[in-house]
Amino acid sequence: METFELLRSLLAEKVKDEVEITPRTNLRELGIDSVDLVEILLNFEEKMNLTFEDEAMLKLSTVQDVLDLSQEISN
Repeated sequence: METFELLRSLLAEKVKDEVEITPRTNLRELGIDSVDLVEILLNFEEKMNLTFEDEAMLKLSTVQDVLDLSQEISN
């Protein structure tokens, strides 16, 4: 599964409203709480075999930020 598709599916499982999730989507505007967001990111890390630094996770604001960080780590 492509990285974006995986992240989008993980986010969509927690989003209560029907929202189009694109790379520009702001994570905090999805209507999920911070605990759910952390859970999603931890699940994403596990599935991608990555580890995000806590400080880096705090700076993530969009879906693209997560994708960029995962690409940076995997290289």
